[in-house]
Amino acid sequence: MDVYKVLVLACIGGIYAVSGLLLDTYNGGNECVTRHEFMTVIAALNSSIIKEKQRSNIAFVAELNQDIVNPSTGFHIIFDKVKLDIGGNYRANHGVFIAPYPGIYHFAVELSSPPQSNDHDLHVRIMKKSEGVAITFLDDNTHQYLRRTASIVLELDTGDDVWCLIDHATGSNTIAYGYTSSMFSGFIIHPL
Repeated sequence: MDVYKVLVLACIGGIYAVSGLLLDTYNGGNECVTRHEFMTVIAALNSSIIKEKQRSNIAFVAELNQDIVNPSTGFHIIFDKVKLDIGGNYRANHGVFIAPYPGIYHFAVELSSPPQSNDHDLHVRIMKKSEGVAITFLDDNTHQYLRRTASIVLELDTGDDVWCLIDHATGSNTIAYGYTSSMFSGFIIHPL
């Protein structure tokens, strides 16, 4: 008897316990399922639900542990202070998230720069493998902090990596750390 039929029968309420057997009265009493078979099916379903829940519990947030001063074009930003890593898929030593399952994911990078009076440009991309998929700009002369964000929804396969790259840098630039000034984050929306 397949799993779904047992569940349908259980939900209909047409299963009665008699002498250690669960009898299917929905089908005229012609089919029987032992308690052991029924409990085995329920255990398998619970295990499946737990595995699916684990696949749905993927999230990370990482910050900078110190300012990044005058990074050059091509610099890989390593957000090395992990605040949250449900699922253990963010590699703080490398600043890379690695997808454990195929799915639809959301990523964001939030960057802050302290007041600067000289000319400067700083462009940061969210990268999927070696492809730039989102960008933000910390360009401006200002006497106030700059804060910029880039975010994107991506379809990833198992093993795809997502990270942040300085795409363009000129002049004097600082990416600020501390007090959630600059962060990289992501989470799974839906496993596929």
